[in-house]
Amino acid sequence: MNQKTSVVDLNQKAESYLAQGKLNQADKICNEALKKLEDLALVCNTKGRIVEAMENQELAQEYYQKAIVINPNFSQAHLNLANLYSQKKQWDLAIVSYRNAIKINPNFPWSYQKLGMALMQLKQWDEAVNAFRKVVELKPDFPWSYHKLAEVLMQLKQWNEAVNTYYKFIELKPDFPWSYHKFAEALMQLKQWNEAVIFYQRAIENNPNSSDLYNNLGNALLELKQWDKAVIAYKNAIKLNHQVSNYHQNLGKALTQLKRWDEVIVAYQKSIDINPENYWYYHNLWELLLKIKKWDEVAIAYKSALEINANAYWYYYQLGYVMHKQGFIDEAITYYQKARDLKSDLADRKSTPRISSKS
Repeated sequence: MNQKTSVVDLNQKAESYLAQGKLNQADKICNEALKKLEDLALVCNTKGRIVEAMENQELAQEYYQKAIVINPNFSQAHLNLANLYSQKKQWDLAIVSYRNAIKINPNFPWSYQKLGMALMQLKQWDEAVNAFRKVVELKPDFPWSYHKLAEVLMQLKQWNEAVNTYYKFIELKPDFPWSYHKFAEALMQLKQWNEAVIFYQRAIENNPNSSDLYNNLGNALLELKQWDKAVIAYKNAIKLNHQVSNYHQNLGKALTQLKRWDEVIVAYQKSIDINPENYWYYHNLWELLLKIKKWDEVAIAYKSALEINANAYWYYYQLGYVMHKQGFIDEAITYYQKARDLKSDLADRKSTPRISSKS
């Protein structure tokens, strides 16, 4: 038996121990092989894998790089180095190494899969699409390449192809609930509301504890003007997670369509309690209170908003309007003047209505 054959045999033993998780034995055998023949790329690559499993990334990188120097056409060493760079979130270096591996072995699908995932990290969507499409071509029965491809197509707003790709993923892996969710999101972008409802419902069947799924189902039902069903969906979302302000906002919007004003006020106020920094939550509440002419309540709401942002001229302007409607002319004038002081544009007669003591 020549020396190289002996070293290859030792390498196989080291690989076997590595596969069993017996890292110390693997490392001992690999070191023995390196003593006999230190410039064999195969052994350097194995040593890199062993020390990487021992969580010594820097030493692993050195051995992968040494293997590549010895044999620049060793695709597995390029791939292992690329995976290591990915673990370290060194995406640019990972991409270079994945592409090196692909140049040497263009028919290995997992290099393209990993390349696509690294490109996603850098938001290089077009190149990522090409990578995942290559995986689909080489390994058409691998579901996760379709899943990743669909994700990237969503980023590129290529909704039709995203829908078709998610459909293919679901054919291959029907038991993965998140795909139904993403499929439904793509359908929402295409305004295919009925289909979106169906797939949100399927997603909920697989994952009944997801508040987001119920909220999104409510959004689809809202588009279909199925107000009562939307209310039920939003309430289910809130039951699962009552601390998401947007759920309460959405519930309020559905209840508005049913003219259940008192419940709308409660929903909008709850969203403000959870997230008092969101101007639009106040705006929606004010619009409702103005619509149903609850002047005292809208005045309280504006004054509460001023406690958060005392320099918001539009709050003073709206308070002036409310006071004017209630017949409190002096107070209205005071608020309008304060709005003028904060925003000179309101001095324009078109912006600030004329009022008099006879109003």
